[in-house]
Amino acid sequence: MFWNQMDGVMSGIPSSKEVIVAGDLNGHVGRDRSGVERWHGGWTIGRRNNEGEDILEIVKAYDLALVNTSFQEKEVHLITFESRRSTSMTDDIAIKRDHLGRVGNCKVVPGESKASQCRFLIADLTVCRK
Repeated sequence: MFWNQMDGVMSGIPSSKEVIVAGDLNGHVGRDRSGVERWHGGWTIGRRNNEGEDILEIVKAYDLALVNTSFQEKEVHLITFESRRSTSMTDDIAIKRDHLGRVGNCKVVPGESKASQCRFLIADLTVCRK
């Protein structure tokens, strides 16, 4: 249901408009970027799951780049969720692929948290005024 709504929203955005998709998409795109190199930078942790496939389908369909996979960072700067039993990277930031050059960096801020186990994912984006 969420992905159908997301598809409806994305299809209604004119190609001339900026697009930034950010949030906890509850999926793991994983390290393997075979077949998705155009949209997935490869800098992440873990293995892809079904929800990660859904994320990749949307970014491919609308030619978005997963910003948070595009910068080489230490593992501590990739983990958005950590508990005693597991670590994961479920938060994502995506922009139109042809705007990826406007992003200076993207990483998780260790030590800062929105909840006891979650961490903030931030990106440096140059915005141009018209």
